[in-house]
Amino acid sequence: ARLVAVLEGAPREPTARTMTLGELLGAAQTARAENSAEGVARAAMYQVEIQKKLAVAAACMFLALAAAAIAIRFTRGGGKLVLAASNLVFIGYFLLLIAGEVLADGQLLSPLVAMWMANALLLAVALLLFRRPSHPDPTQGAETLAVNG
Repeated sequence: ARLVAVLEGAPREPTARTMTLGELLGAAQTARAENSAEGVARAAMYQVEIQKKLAVAAACMFLALAAAAIAIRFTRGGGKLVLAASNLVFIGYFLLLIAGEVLADGQLLSPLVAMWMANALLLAVALLLFRRPSHPDPTQGAETLAVNG
């Protein structure tokens, strides 16, 4: 029924997911001005949607960075290991994003912290994967020694 209504061009009621950032900011200000518990909860929901839109857009860079780090770190594992690790990272990111949304909607965490914690953790994991091991492998470079020697 919704698809038919959209195809026929019927006006739709905007939801928090379909609003633009400007509309969300206006709706949050209006909800906060009500000075009621319900208004505060609605304002928090709008703030969550604002932060989620920004965090998901930024996640593209962090996921690409994590994918590059995984590909560099596990060169000998082959494509299947890199694909499996990338899938695990994506699933973990998505679960953290959903958990953050639930915590922020319940007003247990601020929307900013809840929506950006997945990106922060993803960036930390990617940077750790890029980091070189502190103790070099003693066999590393042995083939160049044999060729030059």
